[in-house]
Amino acid sequence: MLRQRQRQDAHVARNLLADRFGRVGRATRAEHGGGGQSDQFAVPRRRDAEIRAIRTLGADAVGMSTVPEVILARFLGLDVAAVSVITNMAAGMSDEAISHDHTKAMAPLGAAKLARILRRYLRDLNTAGAG
Repeated sequence: MLRQRQRQDAHVARNLLADRFGRVGRATRAEHGGGGQSDQFAVPRRRDAEIRAIRTLGADAVGMSTVPEVILARFLGLDVAAVSVITNMAAGMSDEAISHDHTKAMAPLGAAKLARILRRYLRDLNTAGAG
């Protein structure tokens, strides 16, 4: 019974966190897709067919480190929230030329946007906690 209650509480907490981040994302005009992420074990570039397969399996983004970190944290019994900065579209998803230089150029822009979101989130959280 206790375990079921803990799962219910975790579900409520996840929904609250997602809702708060969603509101902050809209307020800061940052895209907030919310979705599933696939990990591709540090393979830097995917072929078009692989990207289509990953989408078919339900992933909205492909990362290189978040998923293993989440798996380990969950194994250790930790609750996890992850925010990813997406620096480029996958092969075949846009007309954009994919290169390491492009990714390096986009990363600081994503970091600035993430900093804006986190500052707003923490400010709103502090305000909500004070009331």
